[in-house]
Amino acid sequence: MQSVYSSIEVAKDFYTIEEGGVRMFLIIGEKEALLVDTGFGTGDLISYIRTLTEKRSDLS
Repeated sequence: MQSVYSSIEVAKDFYTIEEGGVRMFLIIGEKEALLVDTGFGTGDLISYIRTLTEKRSDLS
């Protein structure tokens, strides 16, 4: 099954995640990751984030 999300690593540990024209940002720190925005919510975003990092993720 194809994901509704795609991502680009813009800088070390800084990703843009796109979902149907909406852009979110994932910043991975030493202990945790921070997701800015949540998109449309049409896909399994948590599982997609797990493909980028196993660190605990917070939402802003």
